[in-house]
Amino acid sequence: MNKKQLLYSENRIRLAENKIKFKFMITVLAIFAACMVVDYITSPSADKFDIYAQIGTGISYATMAAVGNIPYLSDRETSPNQIAYKVWLVEVHQVDPDVTYPSPNGSGEVGTIPLLTGEYWHYFEAIDNTVEDKTTGTKGEVTTDVTNTFAFIMGGNTTSLMKFIRDHAGGKFIIVYKDVSDNAYRILGNIDKPMVLQSYERKNDKEGKYIPFTFQNKWFDMQWTYTGNLTTTTPETIAANATELAVTSNPTYQLTSGTASAATIATVSGLASADVGRVIDIIGSGGAYPSLIADNTVFILTDSGTWTANAGSRISFKILGTGTLVEVLGSRVQTA
Repeated sequence: MNKKQLLYSENRIRLAENKIKFKFMITVLAIFAACMVVDYITSPSADKFDIYAQIGTGISYATMAAVGNIPYLSDRETSPNQIAYKVWLVEVHQVDPDVTYPSPNGSGEVGTIPLLTGEYWHYFEAIDNTVEDKTTGTKGEVTTDVTNTFAFIMGGNTTSLMKFIRDHAGGKFIIVYKDVSDNAYRILGNIDKPMVLQSYERKNDKEGKYIPFTFQNKWFDMQWTYTGNLTTTTPETIAANATELAVTSNPTYQLTSGTASAATIATVSGLASADVGRVIDIIGSGGAYPSLIADNTVFILTDSGTWTANAGSRISFKILGTGTLVEVLGSRVQTA
């Protein structure tokens, strides 16, 4: 068989395959159309007709519509080494399991992580420009395998680092770091899908003394923006029967039960213009007469609903002015 005959044969085979594929597609569409007609005749609905019309535009289009347009980014927004050297870690055992864990809101923001009493965030000061945050996804035969990886290098072979390695190898953590490109904090992992200390390597050789750490998890959710507080100190205690919230540099405040009746926190002090934008957390301690925060011109509450400082209750406020605090949507935990 010469080249001309071979080419002719290949074209005939390709044409036959295309005809088979075309007939199959027409058959599938015909069956689908028939099902829609029968369904519409037996139970007509204008909304259902609109849905059928939208299906013709393709499901992929509807999904991409939710994503929206993705514009070009400048070099400033894509430049490397935009992660601050300080990394905050909290182990899942430090999180209060009896308090609802915050979910990301529509803007991808996560509020304050509720920690057990006496538990705090701890930070690691990594070597500059060694902090890495990445996600990889590989399509397999069934689904896509997603891996989130966070890594950084700590300098030295200090006693604290040795203790961390010994006590927390394979530990499960929630991680927060600062993205200096937009001065926002990012959070990785949560109480159900934490970042696991996957590997470390203690080095003490001609190159230096240092330890690379790598944390990973398998999850489609990647980094979120953390708008909550990184509690590193004991909460500020508000005295019993107080009606004013005296704000300091501390991000967390614990209200105290009244001695004869429930006191209502109605005013605020200690705020300056530099505090605008801060978020403070208020937690309850219960007692016979737990304190209250009611909606007024100072404390603006969602749906004007009063918050009661029962044990296990908490609420967050964003400071909008030296005399105005607004409840952070989704931050309220109200126990009985």
